[in-house]
Amino acid sequence: MITKYFIVFIFLSPLSLKAQFEDHNWILGYLSGFGPHTMQFDFNENELRITNYHSNYKVDHGNAIISTPDGKNILAMSNGYTIYNRNLDTMVNGGRINLKTAFYSIYGSSLPQSVLILNLPNAPQLYKVLYFWEDQPRRDSFIQVNRLLQATINIELENGLGRVIESDVLVDDDAFEFGKLQACRHANGRDWWIVIPRRYSKQILVYLLEPQGIRKSHEVELPIPIKTGIGQAQFSPDGTKYGISQSQDNFRQGDYLELFDFDRCAGLISNMKSIHIPDTLGSGGLAFSPDSRKLYFGTSKRIYQFDLTQSDVAKSKVLVGSYGGLIDSFFSGAECNTGPMVLAPDHKIYIATTTGTYWMHTIEYPDSLGAACRFKEGSLHLPSPNTRSVPSYPNFRLGPIDGSICDSLGIDNIPLARWRYEKNSTNDLTIHFRDLSGFQPTEWSWDFGDLNSGVENYSSVQHPSHLFSINGIYTVCLTARNSSGSHSLCKNIDIQVTNNADQHKTIETLYQLSYYPTHEKIMIQSPQNSDPVYIELINHQAYSLAKFDHVTLPFEISTVNWKPGIYYVRIYNKNIWFVQKLLII
Repeated sequence: MITKYFIVFIFLSPLSLKAQFEDHNWILGYLSGFGPHTMQFDFNENELRITNYHSNYKVDHGNAIISTPDGKNILAMSNGYTIYNRNLDTMVNGGRINLKTAFYSIYGSSLPQSVLILNLPNAPQLYKVLYFWEDQPRRDSFIQVNRLLQATINIELENGLGRVIESDVLVDDDAFEFGKLQACRHANGRDWWIVIPRRYSKQILVYLLEPQGIRKSHEVELPIPIKTGIGQAQFSPDGTKYGISQSQDNFRQGDYLELFDFDRCAGLISNMKSIHIPDTLGSGGLAFSPDSRKLYFGTSKRIYQFDLTQSDVAKSKVLVGSYGGLIDSFFSGAECNTGPMVLAPDHKIYIATTTGTYWMHTIEYPDSLGAACRFKEGSLHLPSPNTRSVPSYPNFRLGPIDGSICDSLGIDNIPLARWRYEKNSTNDLTIHFRDLSGFQPTEWSWDFGDLNSGVENYSSVQHPSHLFSINGIYTVCLTARNSSGSHSLCKNIDIQVTNNADQHKTIETLYQLSYYPTHEKIMIQSPQNSDPVYIELINHQAYSLAKFDHVTLPFEISTVNWKPGIYYVRIYNKNIWFVQKLLII
């Protein structure tokens, strides 16, 4: 059996200690909550893992999930009417929030982006759940979203399952839009801007979540009214753009894209562009590319791309995908149209269908222009039906604006290196690498661990491809840099081409090496193996520096007086050698 593992070298800083992987688990499923109709999407490994199981979690459009900072475990989730714990059971005191809302349903809120979960700054045990309360219908609008409420979770209580310590606390009374509850990191790197359009108006409401709690900060006056309707609101990953999608007048007027510049320091919204999309098919999905330079807008049957680097964004519109006739014959018999969108941690855009189906669509390479972005209809055949739901969350891997007037908390915007890879469809020795790094790196240095490839062993391209020389296990390292610092992530990949068929194998987590420059030490751990091991340290000239026999993990090695450079850690266990590259800075 081939074992799969990866090694992470962590350069500690106040920022990297937090990890910021709170979006690495999703919970989707069918609104009824019966049968094995709950799915967990786990983005912690190279490939997306989907697990199907029974639970009490019921979900419609309203869907918010938050995980531990390392992304390994779910902490809490909510559908806008109930708060659940990590076991997907109702959290203590979370069984009935949003009292007396006009459209209460056991299945959760039917409004997209109607609930959001954020950690209270400087209080790691406290989480705020923000959600909308709906009033009785009136003549001006059937949907009356008139209150923004909050609940507070203490996640340390109930043996780590959490307890809702307050709920239905009024944040503000106003005429809120139909969902579109969205947040963006403040330029100080700690607080959150929470932005909500006011329906049928020229105002956008801006709130601030800070250590003292949430408060209304200000209102932004726009030059023309917002085209209120069903849709989504999103911030670009770099926080410089804010977009709203709208479907108008029961779709008869077509759709509108409203695009703005956003100032993360002051929470100001400006430079409004209102772009009419004369497509009466409805839906209003919206997502930005990872590089923040493209925007994707979806109607129920078409996906458009806008190039945000162009002076005339409206004229840059390109059709990159359309409905190809996929029918959900397994469950609903419905057309698998394109619905709400979300940019995922693997830097793909996932698109739910507009009704409950067993399918999702993806945009595989959203940083690429035109057809190269590769819209794939029905790319995910799900183990359970999903009710038109995608999770709501902000970009957790966005730090301060270094050098700005708001950069006042001493938080360094050090990159967090992350990457994944894909095999070539025709040659397994060619591997395509995708950078997923957070906190805005500007430079990338790849070392493919393939010295036989000569100068091709190294690359400064953000998303490179590499043709490996021969079969074998290679330690591939990415170092992401910006003006604040650097961070490296190394993984071992096992590349094997057999005579019978191409195979591409990766290795499960077995040993983890963490380098702590501040404390001048290496920590070697094994979450799966408790047997004693033999460890040897080797420099780049193949000279043995130290040997440790019959070592029990975890094990620390001092790097005091080590010169900067490349070293190798050799671990021997049960007749198998593991060699890991280590960069000392």
